[in-house]
Amino acid sequence: MEKIRTLTNKLFLPICAFIYLAIVVINFTYACHDYFWYDEAGQFWISKGLGHFSEPLSRTGSLKDVIQMNQTRNLDPGGFGVILHYWSMVSNNYVWLRVLPYLFFIGIIISIVYLTNRWTKNKAIAAMMGLLTMCSTFFAREMFELRAYSMEALGVVSAIIILEHLKERITVKRLLLSSIILSCFMTSRYSFIVVAFVVSTYVLYLVLTSSSSKRNKLLMISVYAIPMMITLIGIYYFALRWQNPKLEQLSYLPYLSENPEILLQPMFVLYLLGLLLILSLMYLVRKTALFDKYKALAYVTIATNVLFLVFSIMGSYPCPWGEEGIRRCISMRFLVYICSIAFLGETLKYIMEKADIKYILLVVLFVQFVYPAVVKEYSSNKYRKNPFIDFKSLPYDDNARIYVDWWETPGIRYLFEYGSMRGKYDYPEKFEFAKKYYFAERLQELPYMNDLQEFDILIAPRFYRFKPENSDMWESVNGNNQVWLKKARHAE
Repeated sequence: MEKIRTLTNKLFLPICAFIYLAIVVINFTYACHDYFWYDEAGQFWISKGLGHFSEPLSRTGSLKDVIQMNQTRNLDPGGFGVILHYWSMVSNNYVWLRVLPYLFFIGIIISIVYLTNRWTKNKAIAAMMGLLTMCSTFFAREMFELRAYSMEALGVVSAIIILEHLKERITVKRLLLSSIILSCFMTSRYSFIVVAFVVSTYVLYLVLTSSSSKRNKLLMISVYAIPMMITLIGIYYFALRWQNPKLEQLSYLPYLSENPEILLQPMFVLYLLGLLLILSLMYLVRKTALFDKYKALAYVTIATNVLFLVFSIMGSYPCPWGEEGIRRCISMRFLVYICSIAFLGETLKYIMEKADIKYILLVVLFVQFVYPAVVKEYSSNKYRKNPFIDFKSLPYDDNARIYVDWWETPGIRYLFEYGSMRGKYDYPEKFEFAKKYYFAERLQELPYMNDLQEFDILIAPRFYRFKPENSDMWESVNGNNQVWLKKARHAE
């Protein structure tokens, strides 16, 4: 019996590693696809030093062009676009491009495993928390998305790791390295700057309460502050002052200042209760070792979330639980998630000290999270599949012309210039690309489908969405309201 127990203990981590590997393979098989939606495709073209609506087959620009395009075509600091600029020099294949955000995602998993093991001193629990994160719906869209979301999330968990190491021992070298790491992640998205600020206040607390001399404390503060200040100045000079220097509200995002009804939404109430629970738990364990272990995490989580809510009330940042706002506030939500991982890890540690039930827990985890995520979410590939078809299969001759609306222009251009449809259908001669950016509140500027009779095929999902009554002269391909065929010619 003892030999069996020893063998099962030795096999647990290899079994977890096999599940990890299987999920990675399934991810690339089913969730890594060649269709880039508007923001992703726009990010790709920005990384090429081009815009969403640049001329087809335009020549790739320089790093200077990348920075300039980010100033006028994006609302991020631009660090991810710069990385993607050099990353795509190796290949423009969609798999290679999607590997970049996926590497940040893998970094998140490794960081969660590391933190959980550091906190619980239990490798089995750490492995399970990594699996839980790997299959969480929190990252179902972000893991392969060609945007800076996974980069920002990795920055958040890296910030917590930095504080853990500085709590252990604070030195000039560690502070300099920490500042450089945080500075790099500050270029991902503006929301991470708030996290970096909150983390910096805790770093300041650690420096001031250390046993170092006043002169050494001043040196440590300076060494930590200089790289971050240089980065902030660079972000403002090269990005923010061109994009939104007054932090004006964006029409397509929700703000508490304009949408106070968000406070009554069930998910927002649960979110606030979650923050209250974190505060309550920290109060209950204030006289135990757990308080010191999780004090930094709790402080960063509460302070960051409070700042975001204040900014939203002031109208300077979208609310995390309004429609379209959830993905804009990854930092604050991911911090709450890390807190839940910490709580769950401590709970499992307590249970497993009473009984060795790690295999039971693994089965429960597999049935409740791993299997549904892999089978239902990934294999169905529900997130932004390529909604288009091989135009060669359509019943039209070689003289057929194609109109692409502004929303699909960046993605279709990628498919025909670098993707699976490269070299097909006489691109770009037979295509007409809409170039003007139309906002939802200016729907009168959208062309009517029935007024586009000089074309034979329309790639125009937005046309039907906003003006469905003007589509009677067109037939939807596969009934998906994405690609349309001219009825009259089709009948011939």
